[in-house]
Amino acid sequence: TNNPKEQKIKTDHELEENKEETQSFSKNETIKNPAAIKANKCHLSDTKLTNKISLDKHMKTNHETEDTDIIAEDTSTKSHLCNAGFTNKIELVTGIIILPQRQTVLVAKQAAEVDVLSGGRLRLGSGVGWNPVEFTALGEDFGKRGRRIEEQVEVLRLLWTENPIEFHGKWHHIESAGINPLPIQRPIPIWMGAGAPGMPVGPNRVLQRVGRLADGYFPLCEAGDTARKLIETVKKYAEEAGRAPDDLKIEGRIELTGTPEDWKTALTTWQDLGADLVSIGTARAPFTTPDEHIQAIKTFKEIM
Repeated sequence: TNNPKEQKIKTDHELEENKEETQSFSKNETIKNPAAIKANKCHLSDTKLTNKISLDKHMKTNHETEDTDIIAEDTSTKSHLCNAGFTNKIELVTGIIILPQRQTVLVAKQAAEVDVLSGGRLRLGSGVGWNPVEFTALGEDFGKRGRRIEEQVEVLRLLWTENPIEFHGKWHHIESAGINPLPIQRPIPIWMGAGAPGMPVGPNRVLQRVGRLADGYFPLCEAGDTARKLIETVKKYAEEAGRAPDDLKIEGRIELTGTPEDWKTALTTWQDLGADLVSIGTARAPFTTPDEHIQAIKTFKEIM
């Protein structure tokens, strides 16, 4: 093509052996037609050459931007090329983003772009964090992280549903600005946990925030009495906030340690607790090869 803004993809026979090759995509074209990237996945993933994936840079400054202009964001676009662009059904869930450490508008932009490129498959797992060292290193106030995340959630949902927006709070001042494109899910579901390593039962004020603001809740424990109490607590807080308790979704987690019979028991227990989703993990299992991890996941699928 003679248009530098269009995708430039070379076929396998055009690649020269032992030569580094760059695959180049227009940012705007990628956003408008993410399926075009998927169509070339075999070429991008199967080639034995050391390939770079780059994005043409034709972005307009704010005063040049028209309503129809799409401004793509590098990080999430490249993430799409490496992940969601090569899948059709698997959900994408952050686990988790510490929102009070981050710039809210940038998070909104990155998440919206991943949601668009994945066809609406993103859930934003978020939390307030527990490590003050991280906040100090990032120049944020650890002591105000709870109040900050509440304002961030409000700003995120506005940015994901309206364009432009007007917002003036303690930490955010946005005047007639927005993101483009908006996500497919409007808004993107925000899920929260409550607790810290070794402390699955978070403070009441955090559980109240989950019940009041979150679309979903991650209990940081195994299926059992602790999980039951936590689920009942956040559902109660949701009801007290004027929400339907069932609108607060629950995702349980099963670590693939023990035996397949143990996994099946845990799955049944989560179902009895009313979990809407269950995720599995193999990081704590005594596996030593990738094949062992993969086989455990296959075995779990068979017992479902």
